[in-house]
Amino acid sequence: MRDGFVTEGTHTNIFMLQNGTLYTHPADRSILAGVTRGVLIKICDSLGIPVSQTPFTPEQMRAADEILVSSSLMGIRSVSELDGSPVGGNAPETVRAVREAYRKRFTEETDA
Repeated sequence: MRDGFVTEGTHTNIFMLQNGTLYTHPADRSILAGVTRGVLIKICDSLGIPVSQTPFTPEQMRAADEILVSSSLMGIRSVSELDGSPVGGNAPETVRAVREAYRKRFTEETDA
């Protein structure tokens, strides 16, 4: 959190999916841009999912259709609970498409 907006996790970037658009904090001095974050943005572009690099609040995140976190070590994961309350789960097809595209790209780029 910075100035009331969600920025990033300790070792992750944070996204929320709302009404078909993926939101993430702008890559400015508030966050580390993240390699996987960049790949996820490119994947969304290729799938026709709009991406908005716009700060969002915890309240907006709690109401999101989906919450995702990404890192180079774990890839892309869905968040199902926030502060002990269930969140997300309202756009599983979009999450599935994004994760499958990420796995495909990872496999293609790392398969020797």
